[in-house]
Amino acid sequence: MAKVGSIILILSGLIMGALNTSLFTQGWYIASIVLYVIAHYLAVGYTGKRVKKVSEILDGYKGSDIPADAAALNKQIAAAGMTASLIAVVMIVLMSVKPF
Repeated sequence: MAKVGSIILILSGLIMGALNTSLFTQGWYIASIVLYVIAHYLAVGYTGKRVKKVSEILDGYKGSDIPADAAALNKQIAAAGMTASLIAVVMIVLMSVKPF
């Protein structure tokens, strides 16, 4: 569902731009689209690959502690999630304030 919602979000933003083409000359709008693409990559592409690797590591692991490789990947996943969340906040500010 998240991927479908994400696609609908970017399509609705681009449709809004198609209906009001002057938006494509607004810095806040272009910056929001670029930031959205970056956040989407972080949330889906970057973390998705690492979550799959963590799953593979844990599937073959027989211990009770967390393997160092999985812990390192989890830190990367958390950092990417925080970055994507920060980007989302910046996008909301850009769309609300429209500073440029």
